Amino acid sequence: MVSVFLTGEKEENYDIIFSNLKILYDFWKLLYPVTFITDSYKTEIKALKKIFPEANHILYIFYINNNILVKLKPKIKIKYNRENGLTNNNNNNKEEFIQLNS
Repeated sequence: MVSVFLTGEKEENYDIIFSNLKILYDFWKLLYPVTFITDSYKTEIKALKKIFPEANHILYIFYINNNILVKLKPKIKIKYNRENGLTNNNNNNKEEFIQLNS
C-alpha cells in the first residue's frame, strides 16, 4: 500500500509518482498492482492509466459517498419535508421549518 501527498494535482507530478512506483516494482521484480484506489482527480487517473494501463482503477469510497450525499441531500430533504407537512420559511436567510397544520 502506498500513500502520496502532493502540493499540486498536476499530471507531471502524478507521472513522477507512478513512474517511480513502477521502477520500484521492476527493481524488486514484483508483480504490478492489479487495482489502484484513488481520489477522483482526472489528472491522477490519466497518469495512472498511462503508467499502469492494465491496472483496474476504483474511486475511494469516501468520495463516492460524499458525491451521493451532495447530490441527494436536497432531494431527500424536500421529500421529507413534504411527507411531514413542513414548509421552508426563508425569513432573514434562515432555514426554519414550520408545521403547516398549526
